[in-house]
Amino acid sequence: MKKITVTFVSCRDSAQLDCSELVADNPDIDLIANPSSLTQQGAWLALALTDVVVIDEDVIRQEGFEAVRMLLAGYPQLRCLITINKYNENKMIWAIMQGARGVMLHDEVDLLLGKAIRRVNQGEIWLSRGLLETLRDKLAVEEGANHIQRKSVAIADWRRWH
Repeated sequence: MKKITVTFVSCRDSAQLDCSELVADNPDIDLIANPSSLTQQGAWLALALTDVVVIDEDVIRQEGFEAVRMLLAGYPQLRCLITINKYNENKMIWAIMQGARGVMLHDEVDLLLGKAIRRVNQGEIWLSRGLLETLRDKLAVEEGANHIQRKSVAIADWRRWH
């Protein structure tokens, strides 16, 4: 079985510990590099050998999302997973719309990072249940009864195509 190659980009002090735990707990994952920024010497070379890049929100805050867009444009085969500090549906939706394959809370890294990396590597979109449930609940409140009515119409319309 081919190992999933990962680069973990984080300026957090705890990033080294997160990476060592990731590798120890997931023998199918091979950590290529742990740069503190996307502009650090050797980071882009490591990314050329990487299947999944995990980027911490603090790095994006420092370097801007344009750096992530350039990264994804330069390496179209690369799958990107972003860890965010706290739930924010705008950040989550924006990241997915810009080409990231997943978004997860930094607090979930210990429990779910290996699983998220595997899913993103398989081509799935990763949104942790907590993020997805909060987004769903927010949409349900905003849309109310109109949402249910439109959903029924959309499903009926969809059935005509199958």
